[in-house]
Amino acid sequence: MRYGEAPGGHHPTPPEMNGKIMHATFTSGEITLMAADSMNHKPGTSAERVALSVGLADAAEGRRIFDALAAGGTVLAAYEKQFWGASFGMLTDRFGIDWMVNAGGP
Repeated sequence: MRYGEAPGGHHPTPPEMNGKIMHATFTSGEITLMAADSMNHKPGTSAERVALSVGLADAAEGRRIFDALAAGGTVLAAYEKQFWGASFGMLTDRFGIDWMVNAGGP
């Protein structure tokens, strides 16, 4: 789904984002990887950014993946148990890629 395809203006975006990807999903075994073109521009570059989300059933495996991605990067939200039952964290890896890791839970 592209940003410009969001129904009823639920996700207001600048016009230049209309053709960019809002939701893409890839599945491999028990891991789901979601991707989107990011609206967060890295200062000092002309590079376009992407945001990725990984979802999986095992919270311990989520912790391992989160810690590996966080090495040399910046943790934006600590990986910890959330009210929806899963463990979740957000970070920017050492390459400037934004990640969300959501694992375990119902």
